[in-house]
Amino acid sequence: MGEKIRDLAKLQLRDMPVHIELNAGSAYHSDSNYIHIQNDRFRLELSDREYLQIAVAVRAAADKIKKYKELDDDA
Repeated sequence: MGEKIRDLAKLQLRDMPVHIELNAGSAYHSDSNYIHIQNDRFRLELSDREYLQIAVAVRAAADKIKKYKELDDDA
C-alpha cells in the first residue's frame, strides 16, 4: 500500500463511518496517487481518474433524481 498523504473526507452511511483518503502510490504503481474509500468492513482503491469518474457519475445521478422527483437543491 502507499503512504497516506491526507484525509479528504469522513462521512457516515447509516451506522457505518467511511473515510476517504489521498495516498501516494500503491502496491502496484508507486508513481501515482490513489484514493482509498474505506472503513472497518471494506476498502476500495481508485486512481485519481477513476475517483473523478465516479464522483461525476454520482453528481449527475443526484441531479437527475432531484429533477425527476422535483426536489429543491437542499434535498
